Amino acid sequence: MKNFKTAIALINLLFLTILISCNKQSDQTRLRIDLSGDWAVSLVSDSASSKKSSIYLPGTTDIAKIGHHNKDTSLSHLNREYYYNDKAFYKKEVEIPQDWDGKHIVLYMERTKSSSLWIDDKLVGKSSILESPQIYDITSFVKPGKHLLTINVDNNLKNTPYGT
Repeated sequence: MKNFKTAIALINLLFLTILISCNKQSDQTRLRIDLSGDWAVSLVSDSASSKKSSIYLPGTTDIAKIGHHNKDTSLSHLNREYYYNDKAFYKKEVEIPQDWDGKHIVLYMERTKSSSLWIDDKLVGKSSILESPQIYDITSFVKPGKHLLTINVDNNLKNTPYGT
């Protein structure tokens, strides 16, 4: 009986220790730059019927009515009103604050297709990850001040698991 009480006490102590460690508040908070808003957009395909030169992100070319108007009315699958199956370039000027000098900086993109990233016309990298966020380490590409981000997203269905 004594061993049982000791075991229960140790389990409770372990649980309490885990609970306390999970509730610790960190003095460090992640600093973020909100990139939502208007971005310049240009399409690679000349055949896409769009006169728009900007798009609100986060968003899709479908929501922005960029691309080809979809005439498919099939009920056997989901249909977008507009579809675009080629590369699209998105550009936005961002300003890195002075107090970020020497800090580790990443660009985090959630739920996108294959992408490439340039900062001030220098290629940072490419990612084909579809099932989890794409994270680019941009520390060595930026210093405090203004920079031009260019993101290429390849909407080609051949790059997806359900491709054509």
